[in-house]
Amino acid sequence: MSGRLCTVLASAAYLALKLDRCSNLAWLSEMASFSHFSWCGHGARRSLSPQVDSSQVRTSEWCMRGYAICTYTLSCPADYELECQSLGCEASEKVCTDIGAHFRPAEWNGHCEDWPGDVDTRYECCECVGSEPVPEITAPTTSGSVCQESDADCASSLNSNCCKDELSCPEGYELSSAVPLCGVTHCDQLGPAYAASEIIYRSDLCRRQYLDVYPEDRTLCKTCEKMAPGGASTQEPSSTSTPAPTAAVWEHVGDPGKSACRGMNSNDNNDTYYEVHDGITELEACQSKCVEQLPSCKGIEFSYGRCEIWTRPHGIFAWAELNISEFTCMRFGWPTQRLLPVDGGFGRACRGDFPTENSQSFYDVVVAETLEECKAACSAALVCYGIEFSLGRCEIWKRHVGASIALANFTCLAYQEHGHGSMEAVDQPSIVLP
Repeated sequence: MSGRLCTVLASAAYLALKLDRCSNLAWLSEMASFSHFSWCGHGARRSLSPQVDSSQVRTSEWCMRGYAICTYTLSCPADYELECQSLGCEASEKVCTDIGAHFRPAEWNGHCEDWPGDVDTRYECCECVGSEPVPEITAPTTSGSVCQESDADCASSLNSNCCKDELSCPEGYELSSAVPLCGVTHCDQLGPAYAASEIIYRSDLCRRQYLDVYPEDRTLCKTCEKMAPGGASTQEPSSTSTPAPTAAVWEHVGDPGKSACRGMNSNDNNDTYYEVHDGITELEACQSKCVEQLPSCKGIEFSYGRCEIWTRPHGIFAWAELNISEFTCMRFGWPTQRLLPVDGGFGRACRGDFPTENSQSFYDVVVAETLEECKAACSAALVCYGIEFSLGRCEIWKRHVGASIALANFTCLAYQEHGHGSMEAVDQPSIVLP
């Protein structure tokens, strides 16, 4: 099954059945009783030699109330991936660091002795593996937090309350991408080199991501990464080093001439998502400006005399219909109309060349509430050969999707060079934007 949280939920469901708590109401009640435990981190990340593992940062831990079952969210540096090994129930005295110094638990099940016929793994242990050194980092300079109370500025806050800080870096460094943390309003667990660029109070994203009943505060943390001699950071490719996908296309988001670009919903118009270029009077000129800024450019919003270059990492998903001068929103990247259902698509989970092949190195995971939002993230990705979607979770596949397995409430779509697939090819309801 995709995702470690799913494994833990499955284990908890089994235990509930063992205790005769098999009714829907009992199961929903058990889901509502997830407990949020302490947060911890391992400080600033270290520079490493090629092919050497990196200690990861634990950003959260969740345990099932009343049971010895826990899942831990681990975060790797960019360009590093989790690789995992299991410790079986027979290894009763071993812990993850016995496998290797950098291994940390991603799952723990303390019911080996209680359910010997059904639980065979005590620990799932993971480490971060990459081919390049992690860049040198230093703390950014803060300009002071400015708080807002509006839907437009705080799109994911249920009480429209957020605070933002314009961070800056010393010469030779640039800001990293944000590391999101739920349940805290600081970045202490990531170490002294990180600072909060935004705090969203009662964020709906945290509730959806962790399946909790009540939304938690969400903090976006950034650090300053040392740039390579050519001007790009040692972690991210330069703006000209990565070409567009070989089959990159322009796709309209919303109706041409009537739609302005938005992020996760029609009210999400954070000005950090785009750069404004005035004086551009042709759509084609705006598109060319985007291509010049690949791979950071994910699409454009164009109206006469104004061109927005959208750089939101997960791309453009939503739009707003405007009744003023013509606005056109377009995204550029992997063509989502060529994402075709695998073995029917709906009710299927993606796999590699065989149904048993499902390495975490095959995909990146992003938060997505709908299949269309997952497809938008695929379009914005540097590499996307397919997507697997389940509620709140989107896997962006970085390798060929060659097989699938039956799994309720999952959808698997694979990129085909000459396909003409569409959302309607999958048995899913239409998406109505707010």
